This record gives sequence, structure tokens and C-alpha cells, in this order.
Amino acid sequence: MGLFDFLKRDEDPTPKADLLSLDDEADDAAAEEDLEDEEFFEKEAPADRAEKGPFDESEVEAPGEARFIELGGLRIPAREGLGLRLEIEEQSQRLVAVALDYRESTLQVQAFAAPRSEGLWGSIRSQLADQIRRQGGTAKEQEGRLGTVVEAALPVTAGGPATRRARFVGVDGPRWFLRGVLTGKALVDDDALDGIEELFRSIVVVRGATPLPPRELLTLQIPPAMAEQMKAAQQAQAARQSAEAAAQAIADRAPAGATASPAADAAAEPAPQAPAGVTVERGGRRPAQPPAGGAQGLGAGSAFARKPAQGRASGRRAKRDD
Repeated sequence: MGLFDFLKRDEDPTPKADLLSLDDEADDAAAEEDLEDEEFFEKEAPADRAEKGPFDESEVEAPGEARFIELGGLRIPAREGLGLRLEIEEQSQRLVAVALDYRESTLQVQAFAAPRSEGLWGSIRSQLADQIRRQGGTAKEQEGRLGTVVEAALPVTAGGPATRRARFVGVDGPRWFLRGVLTGKALVDDDALDGIEELFRSIVVVRGATPLPPRELLTLQIPPAMAEQMKAAQQAQAARQSAEAAAQAIADRAPAGATASPAADAAAEPAPQAPAGVTVERGGRRPAQPPAGGAQGLGAGSAFARKPAQGRASGRRAKRDD
């Protein structure tokens, strides 16, 4: 289970987006009703966010000379030496997080729907810190260049003494929230930190116009060209392994000095490769890696997941972000 699965309820369904559309008057009433029962948090972001990022898609020009990797809800700026890992939830097979390996550091990013006027980072980081402590780690808030961050020591194994450092950062944007988890050299080296923070602030969030409940993970997509390359590489790898197994079986039965078989020749041919710098991770997490999402850490009960609607007596509408 992921680090944030501390409120998970299997019975909490995810409402369909087309059921969340309300007229403005009804929407405002629902939002006001929610705020009467919940603590209000102002949006938190660097003062120069609109100029230096992270950006909303409305704040940047359409991709032209600038090079971006289009992933649906996120546009990742291309950088020399940047490694991209796509983290896929095993059960649903959906893309839930993107991990960027850059300058001996890793930045994991996810984007979520948020209300227009209220921030999420204030409440999320408090829940996050509490959960880390319950898991046997340590967490404290401190001010950084991106605002208030959570400095954490995550347990490598449950209940074990070994820990790994991580820094959680969050930025509230217009109708979205962007979360990042920093690990690696950036936590101990200022030059590496400069590079990873610049990368984070160059990300563009594509919120879209579809009504979504707050804390809902924005949909991420593998670019079609990249998906085709990855599929071809996987098929070629499977064929190569099959050919190698056949060649080995023939070699085991062949007399000494026999010539190589066609299967062996096929096994020796180079297989197509996946896109440079791109890997795909499915299912479980590495022990010290902060969780990515879905059933691995962004389920209905996670610190980043949408809270279930609750009524005063018999139930009220969930707060919408439009």
C-alpha cells in the first residue's frame, strides 16, 4: 500500500464528470455550504508563479519553438539529460504519475483538480505530515523558495530504522494543484536543487474545461507516437527472448561444431529500443520511493484524493470546482 492510503474506503465510488455539471448559482451554493463545515485555505504559490511557473496552459503560448512532452494533463519541458519514467497503476492500467530523473535527482509530479478560490496545499501537507509520522518517519514544515514544503524522512521498510529523505512541494494554481516530490542530490546540493526547481517551474498544467471534483487526479496520457514505440519495443523484446530460448534449445541438442541455426541468427539481431530516456513502471513501488498514485497512494482515501461528499443530515452535494 502507498504512503497516503490512510483514509481509503473501498466503497467510495468516483463520480462521473458529467454528473458534476451545475449552473453557477447552484454551484456557488454548494461551495458555500462546504466551506461552512471545512477550514478554508488560501491558495499558496510563489508570488511570481504566473511569470515563472508552474504555468497554467492559458498563461503560455501554444507549443511552437519550445519543446514539451505532451502527457495530457501535464506538459513536461524537454531537457538534455532528462530521464522520464511513466508510473502506471497495475489494476486500472492508467498513467498516474510522472517521475523525472535529472542531474542525479528525481522529481515525481502529479496534478489535481482544485477549486477556483480555495487552495489544497495547506490541508494536504498537514495530512501528509501526520501520516508520515504514523508510518514511523519524521516530517516538518519549513519555508523554501517554492513556499512551505514538507521535509521528510521516509522509512525504507515498515517499522525499520533506515530512512530516506524526501521533500514534498506543492503549488496551488487556477483550478489545479501541482505536487512534487524531490529526492536525490537536489536535497544536499544547491546547483542540483536549482536545476530541479527550474524544471518543476517549467511544467505546464493542462486543467481542461471538464468539471471535476477537487483532489481528482488530472488525466495523464502517453503520447501516441511514444506508445507505439514502446509497444514495438515490447513486442521485439518478447520475440527476441523467444528466439534466444529456441536457439539455446537447438544448441543443447546439436553435436559439437555444428553451425548456428536461423533462430540463433534471429536472436543475434538487435531489437528495436524504447524511446530514449523513457521507462514504464507498473504496480509496486521501490521501498524508499514515495508512492505514485491510484491504488499505490492516490486512491479515494489518500491525502491527495477527492474527499467523499458528506451531508449535514441526509447528504449534500460535493463541492465542485466550477
